[in-house]
Amino acid sequence: GSVGGGCWRANWRMSGKRLFKNFFVAEFGYDGALRRAIAHRQQMEREGKASMQKPTEFQSGVKGVNWDKSNERWMCNWHEGGKQILRSFKKSEFGFEEAKNQAIAMRLQKERELYRFE
Repeated sequence: GSVGGGCWRANWRMSGKRLFKNFFVAEFGYDGALRRAIAHRQQMEREGKASMQKPTEFQSGVKGVNWDKSNERWMCNWHEGGKQILRSFKKSEFGFEEAKNQAIAMRLQKERELYRFE
């Protein structure tokens, strides 16, 4: 996931020890650092050095994107101008998967727009 300091981090566990590798936005650009972190994590899985926890149907796998069970909608949130902003995508309007995809897309768009890495 993304971490402070302008990088994307690949995380995994080996022999009970938590390991990680950072991919810096200043070096690779925002999308490049994200792609490298994902590729590194997938390589760790292929080599058997990391295992993927299977997410439940109601987990997005993206920070700031959550399922609101009581209102049957996917929510995304971010901070802008010192305030938390929330957007929802209703299952009844988009269908479950499309609502989830819309929330993820919105969150990632806002990360690219608002979270500057120097």
